[in-house]
Amino acid sequence: MSVFNLTDSITCHAWNRDRSKVAICPNTNEIWIYSNCQAVDVAQWRKEAVLTEHDMVVSGLDWSPVHDMLVSCSHDRSAFVWKYEPSERKWKPSLVVLRITRAAMTVKWSPNGASSLSPFIFPHV
Repeated sequence: MSVFNLTDSITCHAWNRDRSKVAICPNTNEIWIYSNCQAVDVAQWRKEAVLTEHDMVVSGLDWSPVHDMLVSCSHDRSAFVWKYEPSERKWKPSLVVLRITRAAMTVKWSPNGASSLSPFIFPHV
């Protein structure tokens, strides 16, 4: 058995609907997106993007169950919906206004994949 180390620690992660991609947060404000994740050999995974819009540690990630879009939230009290633009070959963020006074700890898409999302906060953070 071999071990492949993506990073020392992971704050959160999420797989897309067909498990061909995974998004991870390496305990920073970055989100790393890996593709080719259906390969058994993790060494064949490819880091496709590093997303850096958040100012503090990313604490929640979730892929849309319907579309190839990712939502992220952070201790900076912001959330972004990320959509891949094939023509530009890059992930584009859209800021989601949360109107919260504490860190967003996790976020989830609605089961039908609608653009509505629910951030969760904890009062003692």
